[in-house]
Amino acid sequence: MNALTHISQDAKPIPAPGTSYQVVSTFCGAPGGPRYTVLFGGRYFVVNEGLLDLIKSGQTPDELELEEA
Repeated sequence: MNALTHISQDAKPIPAPGTSYQVVSTFCGAPGGPRYTVLFGGRYFVVNEGLLDLIKSGQTPDELELEEA
């Protein structure tokens, strides 16, 4: 049997080159849940948990139409 046929359903997508990000701070007292400051390509963005999940899945702030912080 081929090992590639048994890829885990929990596998996370690998971000495309140039889409690395870093969470640099978390603010937990915000209404509607925590807010995260994300460094992406030398620019900072403040996002909620849903947007952070989209960034983790490989989408870029430009694709998500985010404004720089």
